[in-house]
Amino acid sequence: MQLLEAILSDLDSDRGAVYGEYLPHGEIKAIYKNSTIHLLPSYLKDFLKTEQNTIRNEWLRRGIGIRRINDDKEVDYQQIKHKGKKIQRCSDSTENC
Repeated sequence: MQLLEAILSDLDSDRGAVYGEYLPHGEIKAIYKNSTIHLLPSYLKDFLKTEQNTIRNEWLRRGIGIRRINDDKEVDYQQIKHKGKKIQRCSDSTENC
């Protein structure tokens, strides 16, 4: 859970990278939609670095992430539409899709 807190702290310190009402001018790290923060896979890759696969698999095991099937592969992300743009985000157990 400390890692999730670190991610939220990072997003809090760079709120301009969270796509809510307005498209950020730089990098998009997360999307704020329907009172939920959706983390982008590219952000997690940069933040978690070499431990990304291990940590994301552990999140799936603990029920923090949600497994989905995409092209016959098991993944923990899905595509959502926000402000007319299709964006892939990591799926989590806080949202019923």
